[in-house]
Amino acid sequence: MKLLKVLSLFSGIGSFEKALTLLGIDYELVNYCENDKYASKSYAAIHGVSEELNLGDITTVDTFELSNDIDFVCHGSPCQDFSIAGKQAGGDKDSGTRSSLMYETLRIVEATRPKIVLWENVKNVLSKKHIHNFDAYRARLKDFGYNSYYKVLNAKDFGIPQNRERIFVISIREDVDKGNFKFPEPFELKLRLRDMLEETVDEKYYLSQKVQERFKVTDPTFTKNIIGTTKPEFRTIGQRDLVYQEDSIMGALVATDYKQPKQVAIRLGGVFDTEKSKHQAGSVWDVDGLAPTLDTMQGGYRQPCIIDSPSIVKVDVPQIVRVRKYEVDCNKLVGVLREHKSLVGLTNKSIADQLNIPLTKVEHWFRTDDCFAIPDENIWFDLKKLLQIKTDEFDESIMTFEEREGVYEKTNRCYYDGGIAPTLTCANDGEKIIESRLKEKFKEKDVIVGSTQKNAAISKDGICPTLTSAMGMGGGHVPMHNYDLRIRKLTPKECWRLMGFEDSDIDNCITIGISDTQLYKQAGNSIVVNVLVEIYKELFKAVNLE
Repeated sequence: MKLLKVLSLFSGIGSFEKALTLLGIDYELVNYCENDKYASKSYAAIHGVSEELNLGDITTVDTFELSNDIDFVCHGSPCQDFSIAGKQAGGDKDSGTRSSLMYETLRIVEATRPKIVLWENVKNVLSKKHIHNFDAYRARLKDFGYNSYYKVLNAKDFGIPQNRERIFVISIREDVDKGNFKFPEPFELKLRLRDMLEETVDEKYYLSQKVQERFKVTDPTFTKNIIGTTKPEFRTIGQRDLVYQEDSIMGALVATDYKQPKQVAIRLGGVFDTEKSKHQAGSVWDVDGLAPTLDTMQGGYRQPCIIDSPSIVKVDVPQIVRVRKYEVDCNKLVGVLREHKSLVGLTNKSIADQLNIPLTKVEHWFRTDDCFAIPDENIWFDLKKLLQIKTDEFDESIMTFEEREGVYEKTNRCYYDGGIAPTLTCANDGEKIIESRLKEKFKEKDVIVGSTQKNAAISKDGICPTLTSAMGMGGGHVPMHNYDLRIRKLTPKECWRLMGFEDSDIDNCITIGISDTQLYKQAGNSIVVNVLVEIYKELFKAVNLE
């Protein structure tokens, strides 16, 4: 293949270019475009280019000054306003939202006419609320003479232990498109979170004593689990903020993880006979399970963690959370919902199809037991219209939110250090890991209740003594006779590894003074390099650019 001339837009730290380098594809960087000054410095350090190549603010790019022989335009335009973790502001043209900047790419593509355009974004762009922008993007490219192919791909299917689903759109100019491009097929994942962790980690990444004291083991089946006779009973504790297990898959990293990086439980020893857990999110994972995706909103009060124990660990950490300001009259609401569903003659499935949301979510709107769920604020008015609900009685209580300090179920996930990471976000300043050690193998009859915190055994009801910051350090003892736990944050380097970058890349950035905060952000905003590598293999096999 001839020298590939590349124009990189919304470049971040250059995942698109990193994948080209790893494949040994000879390319010339015409320009890159990154408005964040820290990301620009990292980009230049990683790829060995001058920041003079940076076009800066994409809205000010003069297309008349761009090269007229560009082969490849790649862009990962902002996803915050499409993401389910955001405020759903959308990306309509000229709306002024960050996600609307995707239309700037179209302006540049129209002027430069590259042979190939590659776009990455969150899969929620396919939702009913946002798909009109997705369709508009492809339609405009069709007007320019491009055929577009798209598919949602997950990083865990392409060699990285992170449960990160993203949509990729390949647009090939019609005169070079042979019609035989196919997206890569998934392959078996051989790595787990433990394979991405550093051997030596600074103590600053470990939880404070105050936070660790709030972790409690509450699994009554612990004594059976410890001798490997049954599958651990892991309890769901929310969509986010888990501690990830060492043998699981990390959820998606997000851009706001710098506020509180994701957490992992590190195994110090011991073997457990556990089965695979493949829940998407909201659980404490077993040793071979998959963790949820890291996203840009998992900072501060919503970050995953890791726990290396077959016991249940519940984390109650005071934090600022977003909650409804007013109490919703659930009994009255469910009555109205059920009445109107009956009047319009719709089934749960038809409602789910028309609103483009999971059937299980809809089913919970019409339950009369404790499993009843209040419709999300971003779907409430669409649901009212569909069910022909005229009253505005519930609007204020459903739609009005405030931030306050409190402990809620969607907090503090812990992940085992051998697992698959949650999706990385920019806020990954406190992803946590729990370290654990099985001191010896006990039979159920040997498990006794210890009398002191220092040497206490796990009782048969599974209750663990209070954890402290000194556990496992300097000769101190973790307060469990059978199983020791420590929780720590993922480090910036671990987050970069989970995005497919090499240690030398982040080392180059650290050398020029990029802070941990910025490194976490840059990882969460990035694209998993390994997925791009597999896409490129198929793309450049299908398209002859000679």
